[in-house]
Amino acid sequence: MDQFDLNENIIARLGLQKLPYEKRVKMLEEITDIVIKRVTLRLMENLPEAEVATANALAAKPMN
Repeated sequence: MDQFDLNENIIARLGLQKLPYEKRVKMLEEITDIVIKRVTLRLMENLPEAEVATANALAAKPMN
């Protein structure tokens, strides 16, 4: 399943087909952000302390 199909499936499941395109995009961006944050928190909860420190150090580095 490609990204377009996944986005369209999410839009359909949530009943957002009637929203203007810009609002659908914004909604998908917000959903994606929430999912990423929750997955990251769940992973951090289950990592050993040393790996949490490494992950935090990597997250603090500026991206090029």
